[in-house]
Amino acid sequence: MIGGVVLDATALADLAENRTPYAGEVVDYAISTLRTIAIPTTVLMECLARVPEHSQVFLATFIARPVVTVHALDEATAIDVGELAAAADAPDTPAGTMHAVHLARGRGWPILTAEPDVARQLDADVRIEPLP
Repeated sequence: MIGGVVLDATALADLAENRTPYAGEVVDYAISTLRTIAIPTTVLMECLARVPEHSQVFLATFIARPVVTVHALDEATAIDVGELAAAADAPDTPAGTMHAVHLARGRGWPILTAEPDVARQLDADVRIEPLP
């Protein structure tokens, strides 16, 4: 697999609740081209807390797909993510967004998000794929 996309909680919820066709199209394209769909654990946690039960069932099935990788927040990553938010003077940014930006920076992949300004506040150079 070459390349991929990082989903933040807004994009994952959009996909789980089928709010717009765009998130589904991005994911379908990634799957058809064997690109990785990266989901930070903090994003998954935030999304599961926000969506209805039927969408939680979808998420459990979705994250089991071979092209989906769920990235844990270990001690070293937590330190890096916290330092990223501190350097941007954005300590109130949702943990999932912080984690997604950190992951996207490290991989050089875009973030699919409905809140591009929040991600850009952490890193103005991060590639954004905004949801309509």
